[in-house]
Amino acid sequence: MATLFDINSKNVYYNVDIPNDTTNMLVNPDLTPVAGLDAMFWAVNTDNTLRSMTTAEIDAVYLASSISNQCDAVTAYRDIIMYGGFIYNTVPYDSDAQSIANICGTQLFIASGGTLPSNFVWRASDNSYQAYNNSTFSGFYFGSVDWLLTVYSVSWTHKANIAALTHYADVMSYDYKTGWPTGFSSSSGLTY
Repeated sequence: MATLFDINSKNVYYNVDIPNDTTNMLVNPDLTPVAGLDAMFWAVNTDNTLRSMTTAEIDAVYLASSISNQCDAVTAYRDIIMYGGFIYNTVPYDSDAQSIANICGTQLFIASGGTLPSNFVWRASDNSYQAYNNSTFSGFYFGSVDWLLTVYSVSWTHKANIAALTHYADVMSYDYKTGWPTGFSSSSGLTY
């Protein structure tokens, strides 16, 4: 059972059994969280009075980990965008790892001197069949590469922006879900 310490007789308790554990929190006598008090941003003074942490203290404790966590969130969001498909010449295509491997393999075949059959088609993600020859498929391949490089570029920009922030609150409020391409079309370019 936890040892609870009454903070300045305010009937707000602190679990002293695990010092310096970020899961420690102030609790009511029934062990429910204290309403309106963020468990992470409080400090107990040496005289056992309660105070909010200063911005500098919060930044010192949480800034590096929050930057790392937000950059991880950017990576996860990048993967959702990157593997969610792309549009080329108004036709939607899959961009999961297997689809990209198939596109790259076909382009490698062309680049090594192979010729696609005259009846060659590629199945798009809307289940339509798109006819390609060596030249048009190479354009399709470079469109998919452009898509992937643009998605990566946006993720690198977001990560650099996050890493440049100097306050925890700014890191946590940074909106990394903006600026991503929503599709690619050789006729209309990337859409943001």
